[in-house]
Amino acid sequence: GMKRSDAGALLTVQQDGQSDDAKLSKDILGATREGRRLKYTIGVGGVNVAHTVDIYLVELADISIVVYCQAPDSDVAKVSPAFDAVLSSLKRIEAK
Repeated sequence: GMKRSDAGALLTVQQDGQSDDAKLSKDILGATREGRRLKYTIGVGGVNVAHTVDIYLVELADISIVVYCQAPDSDVAKVSPAFDAVLSSLKRIEAK
């Protein structure tokens, strides 16, 4: 995992090792996309907050998109419907 922590550092990030293999799938732009769920803790000024991030890679013929949905663990249940609404609203628009 990643760890950035120096004595007296203002910002620290610690990835929780058990979350590396949490696999997800979601319908994005008309196809089922595989994703990963990661859990980590961000420390700012000595205050540590656990976070969850869901990451999806959407590969189309001419472009790749990384979808990154992050929230503090305490808010994941509240924001998940909003993340789902954003993901389901994505549309491909062809250039004219």
